Amino acid sequence: MSKPELDLKLYLVVGRENVIHKTAQGVLHVVNEAILGVVTTIQFHDKTASDSELLDFASSISETIQNVARTGRRVGFLINDRVDIALEARNAGLLDGVHLGQRDTNPVDARKLLGDDAVIGLTCGKK
Repeated sequence: MSKPELDLKLYLVVGRENVIHKTAQGVLHVVNEAILGVVTTIQFHDKTASDSELLDFASSISETIQNVARTGRRVGFLINDRVDIALEARNAGLLDGVHLGQRDTNPVDARKLLGDDAVIGLTCGKK
């Protein structure tokens, strides 16, 4: 499988901490509206979610993305920080890859785990 090319023109980072209704439904509402609009890539970022919640979010967001894909439009999907969750979700066909911060899993190790076709984003600096 070849690595998907992500369109990064409008990249949304979203999680419960940055939506008005800090619930799963609040996040999914924002994701749905963003995807129906012009967002081209979604990064799900939720530092407080459990493993099962992260997988549930990945499944729900992926379902919304797949509905849009039926119209011929591609929306990329990454999960933040969690290579273990990204691996499980990728094996289920739910997302493109992971975005790593400077203190997360080493990108070389992430590549070994996720494979050559995974998208791996990396935060380069912070001020």
